[in-house]
Amino acid sequence: MEFLPKSFLDIYLQELRTCDSWSDYWSDATSWTRFTLNAAKNACKNLGLVPSTEDLRLDLLGVEKMEKYANWHLRVAYEHENNSDWRSELCKLSHVIADLRVLVYYDHFKNRKVETNLQIEIDKLKDRVMRFYPQMKWLFICGPRKGSEGMAFRAFTLNEQGQIVELKPSGDPLVPPSNADFT
Repeated sequence: MEFLPKSFLDIYLQELRTCDSWSDYWSDATSWTRFTLNAAKNACKNLGLVPSTEDLRLDLLGVEKMEKYANWHLRVAYEHENNSDWRSELCKLSHVIADLRVLVYYDHFKNRKVETNLQIEIDKLKDRVMRFYPQMKWLFICGPRKGSEGMAFRAFTLNEQGQIVELKPSGDPLVPPSNADFT
């Protein structure tokens, strides 16, 4: 299905026509916003989509020249995932336009190589992950989980074919101290 501006517009305006409290339009911006958000949700549903209101919140933005209501550039979009849901963060970042998209997550480094796991997930989203390459780059940083003591943080980027390439840090690799060092 093609999502044309006119299709959304027609459904959205039809939803607005059902408003029984146009006084909110002029006097209560918060109520009006809630109403229009509901109209947009209904338009999405009518187009066969699942509406979602919070999925693209990012942990950190690195912006250039951040001024309120001004022209600014999103240079870095950063997501940190401390549990096994890192794949949803990868999908989220694949929809963000930023010069560099950074995903930091943690792995047990046991069943498969971290690069194999990462490549499998990138391949599933390749059309989104690679759509603005080479203008937009990726950085994946993977640290060890409990049970993988002695392993170092590893970093990867993507080449022009969407294949992961390991990045070696300057200096020594970062190996977190053992949990036993703190007991």
